[in-house]
Amino acid sequence: MGPGEDYYDEFYRWFSNLSAAEQAHYALNNPPPVDWVDLYEIIKEHPWI
Repeated sequence: MGPGEDYYDEFYRWFSNLSAAEQAHYALNNPPPVDWVDLYEIIKEHPWI
């Protein structure tokens, strides 16, 4: 697809492997861009397997 796909996949994998507490801490300290407002919730609901 596009040039950011590899980065997106790597981030998705990385975030999926954090504990719930680590995910909450990361999300609190790193709000997503406006276009990605639901990104963290989507990853939590559909983690990388």
